[in-house]
Amino acid sequence: MSIKRYYFGNNKKDKSTISELIENIELDDYQRKYLTIRIPEILDVDFDRIAIQSKFFFQLFKILTIISGILVPIVANFNPEFKLFNMERDLIITILGIISALSFSFLQTFKYERIGLQHRIMYENLRTETFKFITKSENYSGYTTHREAFFLFAEKIETMIKNDIYQYASNVEKSKDE
Repeated sequence: MSIKRYYFGNNKKDKSTISELIENIELDDYQRKYLTIRIPEILDVDFDRIAIQSKFFFQLFKILTIISGILVPIVANFNPEFKLFNMERDLIITILGIISALSFSFLQTFKYERIGLQHRIMYENLRTETFKFITKSENYSGYTTHREAFFLFAEKIETMIKNDIYQYASNVEKSKDE
């Protein structure tokens, strides 16, 4: 796994791969539009980007919490006359404490880790289902043409999206109770 994929996704490659494969599939115009517009839009905008952003913010606030939490006792043990950027030691300790408390609060409130994981799982499920359809494997293997299999594919994709929305709403409700 490359750093680029880990942090920034690889959806440009996925889009071009999907587009190349779709060109050779016999589909109606609206079916082709669904595959070339709806699927990449869902994958890229709705799931991949949110997963990446959530992971970034989770890691950022986690690192800020750890570093500021570690620095508070270190700075507290410095000489009382210690100054950094013309700030007194007590002010530095206060600022580090605020940073630590805020970043921990953001982690607890916004649940970046949970959101990122949910969107990453959904991204991979949608992507996998798309490739199953394109290759006519598993549930699509019994169909003679992609045109025939398309209706099952579209139904599965839209059901997955709808279920994800319900699950997200359920998670929001659970968060209110916590």
